[in-house]
Amino acid sequence: KVPVENVEYVCQADKFFDNSLTIEWQGNKIYLFDCPGHSLGSSCVLVNDKILFSGDSLFKDYPTVTGLPGGSKKGWLEKSLPFLKSLPKDTIVYPGHFNSFCIKDYYLWE
Repeated sequence: KVPVENVEYVCQADKFFDNSLTIEWQGNKIYLFDCPGHSLGSSCVLVNDKILFSGDSLFKDYPTVTGLPGGSKKGWLEKSLPFLKSLPKDTIVYPGHFNSFCIKDYYLWE
């Protein structure tokens, strides 16, 4: 329960997944996947193998912050980074902060 302007708000997920979940919606393939590293429960959403909503898991010019409570550098290096590297290089990334970019331009690949 989180108080929001003197109003009690309760949020509950209506769907859970372990590791990944693929959803077909209005002719689109939506792939949700666990992306450990930044925080506990971090996940990304890949739409039609072309567009990635990365939340706080991937920024163009900044390394992923893994030192927060629930964060995991090991999870980032062993699971998230290899998966993200496997995506097509022309994937467009929409991070939770800052500007969008093409995944091939992520500066930490090398």
